Amino acid sequence: MKSNFVKRNYHRFRINVIVLNLKLLFISALLFPSFSHSKETLPRIKDRWVKSEIAGSKIYCQGDQKTATQALAYFEYLRQSVFIMTGQRAVKAPTINHVFLFKEKSFENYKPKSEDRQGFLLQFPEGNYMALSGSERSFSDVAQTYLQYLLRSHFGNLPLWFESGFAAYLSSFKVSSKEVTIGLPVSDYLSNLRYDDGMPYAQLLRLSAEELPTLSKKQAKLWPAQSWLLVHYLFHGEKGRMRLQMDEFLKNAIGGENSEEVLRSAFGLDVQQLQANLKDYVRQPQQNFLTIALTELNRVDGMQAAPLAEEEILCHLGDLLAHMGDAQSQKAEAYFKSSLAIRPQFAPSYSGLGFIAAQRQEKEAAVEYFSKAIELGIHDAQTYYRLGAVFLDTTGSVGRTAISERILRARGYLQRAIDLDEDFIESYALYGKTFLYDLPGSPHSGVVALEQALARMPGREDIAIDLFCIYALQGDTLRANYLHDEIIAKRWNKTVLLQAEPQMVRAAMSQGEKWLEEEKYDKVIPLLGYARRFADVSALPRLAEMLTTAKTKRQKELYQLAVARAGSDEAAAVEYLQQAMALAADVKITASCQALYHQVGKRLQLALYSDAMMRMNENKLKQAESLLQRAIALNANPEITSRAKKLLKNVRAAM
Repeated sequence: MKSNFVKRNYHRFRINVIVLNLKLLFISALLFPSFSHSKETLPRIKDRWVKSEIAGSKIYCQGDQKTATQALAYFEYLRQSVFIMTGQRAVKAPTINHVFLFKEKSFENYKPKSEDRQGFLLQFPEGNYMALSGSERSFSDVAQTYLQYLLRSHFGNLPLWFESGFAAYLSSFKVSSKEVTIGLPVSDYLSNLRYDDGMPYAQLLRLSAEELPTLSKKQAKLWPAQSWLLVHYLFHGEKGRMRLQMDEFLKNAIGGENSEEVLRSAFGLDVQQLQANLKDYVRQPQQNFLTIALTELNRVDGMQAAPLAEEEILCHLGDLLAHMGDAQSQKAEAYFKSSLAIRPQFAPSYSGLGFIAAQRQEKEAAVEYFSKAIELGIHDAQTYYRLGAVFLDTTGSVGRTAISERILRARGYLQRAIDLDEDFIESYALYGKTFLYDLPGSPHSGVVALEQALARMPGREDIAIDLFCIYALQGDTLRANYLHDEIIAKRWNKTVLLQAEPQMVRAAMSQGEKWLEEEKYDKVIPLLGYARRFADVSALPRLAEMLTTAKTKRQKELYQLAVARAGSDEAAAVEYLQQAMALAADVKITASCQALYHQVGKRLQLALYSDAMMRMNENKLKQAESLLQRAIALNANPEITSRAKKLLKNVRAAM
């Protein structure tokens, strides 16, 4: 009896447990839909993850300390090698790298499903997100994309063949305990080109990204190999003599056009000679490569790696997923919430949820999440940068006051990001952008921030365009012209120039509208006058209308000032009248100015002439000369003008 009773209750207990588990599973599926296959989406607790970092890079590694630090050193030495090979002064990394090094099986759960790559790199203003399977190929896959990013950030628009060829050239990069090896031959490229020369190099030198879809199947396969061969030849052919001219080549190649002329100027090669040389070069029994001792680089020894807790792993992986687009957004959100379920006060996960909300344009939710992270004591420049970016996005804001308040708050958060990390250059770029609006605060700090950002990332056209606009808005036409003519026009192609000019005109017109409302006509006129130089046909009518309004209002304003001063300060009245007549915006006002100028000018001219005679009698000839020159320039009374000229001759003769 007792045995049957126990069995019945045992089975009831098991049924109740199963029902309870099913209920919990159902509830969790409703709350966290991405968790329905938790074994596939979440890392196992037993997986060991470590974190290591150096200036400019952080790595999250599903492995041990040695693996993590070796991978981190690989990318840092690769970055330094770019500057060595291009003859440039090495600079700090402009954007932080977040490197995720998986075990090969785990990587399958994170890589984009449509791609057959062992690694990928996602580029965002706040940082690069790299994910690798750990295989040798994964480092090569990511290296090529990273190298193209470095070239564009530092140099701007280079020819397609050089960008592709240089990235492939360094993709075989190796690091040992004592040295780095650069330029090892890519065997697949060599074997393909030994059997087929590919397209004529004259065509390759002119090839653009827009033309790639039009290439034949064979050309599409071979042009990357040809680009690699050409770059390898420039670095190692002819006993390496051409490597010494690489700096000159790159300076002239920026802009991506006329590669034939640049090659001829830098290396003394015409395209026919180049074609013949490369045909011989690819058939050499072996190609040279370069080794550089680590002592010649900025070594990254002594890196340590710390183990990550489960909530940290979930948060960092969620951050990666959040940057992989809308398809992974829900999954990323589930990771952050799972992290908070383990540790409810974990600030970085709130920052991650804020990033997702911002990506979805849920601004209020984003602000709440970021504010919560800050409230919990996060000291992370990235969080303040993200919050500043949310406030700077004024889409949907109504009224100038509301927009101004948002921008001022954005400026404050971005300043805090700069204070926390002076090497986080994107904060400088976004901080400088806030000064495109006429708000309280010294515009000089905005100009300095954009200049620093462009100096660290000279290839970033968006920063150059913002700086061009702010120079124009501040009336610094000398620097604006230099940036337009010598930097934007030469560093990038015409598309960027066509983007910069309308953007500046729109900014000038927006600022002009505000100043017209505030009756700051003296500021509107030079700004819109400068903008007119760059305006297209569609903008010219409105620009001309605003300029006419500003000039008319300003002319009337100056005339009224002259009338008020005519009886007490004739010199000031005359100056106002001269400025008003120069505007010549309204016929009636101009006529009134001329009439008043004739009256006041006569009196002032006579007073100047009389004063000059007094100074001459006192033998103060320099003062007399200056007064007579002013009297002659007024020319309000022809008789006084004639006398002043004669007296000036006498004064100069006596000097």
